[in-house]
Amino acid sequence: FNRIIDITLKPTYHPCPNCGSTHPNIKGYYTKTLPYTNIGINPTYIKHKVRRYQCKSCNITYSEPSPFHLDGFKISLPVVMSVLEHLKDPNITFQKCAELHNISNTSVAYIFDNHVKMQTHKLPEYICMDEVYAGTSKKSKYICVLLDYKTKNPIDVLPSRKKVDLEKYFIRIPIEERDSVRVICTDMYDPYRLVIKDLFPYAIHVIDRFHVAQDLNRQVDRFRIKIMNLQDKNSVNYYLLKHFNFLLFHELDDLLAPNRKRKFNYKLKRYLNY
Repeated sequence: FNRIIDITLKPTYHPCPNCGSTHPNIKGYYTKTLPYTNIGINPTYIKHKVRRYQCKSCNITYSEPSPFHLDGFKISLPVVMSVLEHLKDPNITFQKCAELHNISNTSVAYIFDNHVKMQTHKLPEYICMDEVYAGTSKKSKYICVLLDYKTKNPIDVLPSRKKVDLEKYFIRIPIEERDSVRVICTDMYDPYRLVIKDLFPYAIHVIDRFHVAQDLNRQVDRFRIKIMNLQDKNSVNYYLLKHFNFLLFHELDDLLAPNRKRKFNYKLKRYLNY
């Protein structure tokens, strides 16, 4: 069974937050139920009977402050402290911690974000910057990952890759630290280029070779399609440009591999019968 503690505090007549007037009238009460200790067989809850005050001067209403929880939390202080203590274990997940305390994963994440300040690593000389899809994030579909190129260790994970968010993050880093960065490697996402140009004046911006090759292949393919569409659809040129386009993107050794060779021979046979 659950243990429930009913609590009503002595009236302290807190001053009006609007005009500062003292000795307001008591307008009424409402009950706020908070988990106090959720670990164990018999969880304990506090039912706090909260007063609503009405100011005699400006007539606004406000609640008495609660000593049982922090502003913005609907969880008691002991539960918050217990969650933070359990999260010190590097093997515990948010989900496991939420199950232990009988609260939601979102509540555990909210407690962590508001009380734990992670110290970021100093920016290394060589940085890799890339995005990872995170469709469930409310801030952005993509998060931005910073990686130390030499050690392959993560530097930081940013909740968004948008230009304004990247600028807010990097502008907080001392200029001396940013000036010591020599190379930043990214893909061709344009906000990366703009942020690096504005905030890393001494860094060389490098596009990784995968995206360079990918963009080159796309440009060649666009040109192939453009030339192909100028041909008569019943011509040999049109057929070759459409069905033998793979010859533009593979080396000879790759084409002679068993799986590629079968495909090439099949297409060649079709062409000879064309």
